[in-house]
Amino acid sequence: FPNNKASYYLMGRVWFRGENQKRAYKYFSKAGLEWVSGDGAFEFGVAAYTAGQCGKAIKAFKRLPVKHPNRTLAYFYVGVCYIKARRWAQAEKFLQGAVNLPGTFSQTRNELLSEVRKRLNQQLHGQAPRPVPYRPITPMPYYFPAVQPVPLPQTVPPGPPPKPEPEFDTG
Repeated sequence: FPNNKASYYLMGRVWFRGENQKRAYKYFSKAGLEWVSGDGAFEFGVAAYTAGQCGKAIKAFKRLPVKHPNRTLAYFYVGVCYIKARRWAQAEKFLQGAVNLPGTFSQTRNELLSEVRKRLNQQLHGQAPRPVPYRPITPMPYYFPAVQPVPLPQTVPPGPPPKPEPEFDTG
């Protein structure tokens, strides 16, 4: 196998399509972020997230084009990365932007958003937050059908309207 960044990038995409995100991340990381754009940015981000590399996942999702069909799913992953880092305000911002999610992602997003809002409220009132229970979120296969929006349950207080295209914070 040649020591060529373009080859590593393509191998990463092949392994991602084969639903082996950890191996895909290995090759994507050898290629580097400079090779990532479009669909590859989404694939690199999901692979990095699956490998537990949230910082790299956020950087990859940052390279995703604004009109990319998986942009809201990328917002979901970025929101979860911020939850793992206990950055509640950023997590809320990205989870609010994650709308029209496929399958169980929508229900998970609503549950996470509710928990994040509890954490923000606890911070505001100086209460010590309880540890966040870890529930791994398995990425879905790359291609999925479009779904209809799911309204938020009545138990979650409505937040402010989503802001246009938040900036990705990699710090």
